[in-house]
Amino acid sequence: MLVGQFDARDAAGRVFPINEYQHAVSVPGSPPIITYELASGEQVKHLGGDLFEVVSTGAEITRVP
Repeated sequence: MLVGQFDARDAAGRVFPINEYQHAVSVPGSPPIITYELASGEQVKHLGGDLFEVVSTGAEITRVP
């Protein structure tokens, strides 16, 4: 389920729209799984805080406040 959307910027200043998804887990009491994707469908890895990495390219992007 889509739970959020935000923009992130790379070192060159390009802006990438990010979709945040929450996936239900079947184990009671377990936290939901959160995944991130570019609007184009490419997987994005959360590195912590406002820092993310586009999995296919290894490019680091930072969430825009």
